[in-house]
Amino acid sequence: MIISICIPTYNREQYLLALLNSIEKAVAFSGLFDCIEVCVSDNASTDDTVRQLNEFMERSKLSVNYVVQLENVGPDRNYLECTKNAAGEYIWFLGSDDLVSENSLVEIFYALKYEPALVIFERYNCDNCMNVQSVKRWVDASQHLGVFDTSVPGQLESYLKASSSLGAIFSYLSCIVVRRVCWDASKTNFGLVGSGYIHADKLLKVLFDNVVLTYISAPLVLSRGGNDSFAKKDLLARIALDYDFYFWGHGDDLVGESRATLIRGILKDEWPFKEVFIRYNLSDDIFLKQRLYPKLKVNYGAFKCWILLNPLFSGALCILKSVKHALR
Repeated sequence: MIISICIPTYNREQYLLALLNSIEKAVAFSGLFDCIEVCVSDNASTDDTVRQLNEFMERSKLSVNYVVQLENVGPDRNYLECTKNAAGEYIWFLGSDDLVSENSLVEIFYALKYEPALVIFERYNCDNCMNVQSVKRWVDASQHLGVFDTSVPGQLESYLKASSSLGAIFSYLSCIVVRRVCWDASKTNFGLVGSGYIHADKLLKVLFDNVVLTYISAPLVLSRGGNDSFAKKDLLARIALDYDFYFWGHGDDLVGESRATLIRGILKDEWPFKEVFIRYNLSDDIFLKQRLYPKLKVNYGAFKCWILLNPLFSGALCILKSVKHALR
């Protein structure tokens, strides 16, 4: 077995079958049925997932390993659970509401000829009905396939400098393939349970451990829009989630200050100050704003963060918000 496609899921009956059907098409296109397995960890779903998965397994030629958790263990622990029964040399994580492109496995297998520890690729941004809106690029790459050997001095820094989005450092689950022995050897920080980024912590440790990473400058996954639970609650919560993990206040000993600075630069690329300003001033969560502000001050500078708190600017935004609401 070469690739185990690992899918953590919870109450996604309306999307999961579409994902499995797209995987089946990609496997058929590649002709690699004997090299692929699918591992689904169901986080104690309360919808019709169990029945639909069992029916799919009866009619499909795919090798599917389906495990249902006895109770909801949360998303981070479910990420870990779905890899426990993987038998492949590599693990490909997939969010259960996404789809894969027909040529995805062909592209990934070509990248594996370099024997990488990690493979990263781009995605299509779609609306909730999976109509393609744009391509999300993680790395400023001039070649279709980039190879970075982090055992070579300066290559890790070159990769981080070329990164223009947090997806390049594992924020987006579905665009990551990792060698299973590297994943298993990477120490799990259970203190990150609940952060949404326990997987990224393990993968960053792999990246910093003198390995080869291949970057495919092509979108191989279709990401479903309108499904971000944080965006539905408070737009600032999405920014705080990224800052809580990637700001690396707890991780400088691991990555070194120079690399931590590069990672903070990627955070600034991901979240330009204009968007931070809008989301910060539209948020009613005082505690969240107080917790986030010191990190924003470091990353954007004291003057820009003074603007965040200046009533003249924030008041103008509130007036604009009221006018926009009145015109609806």
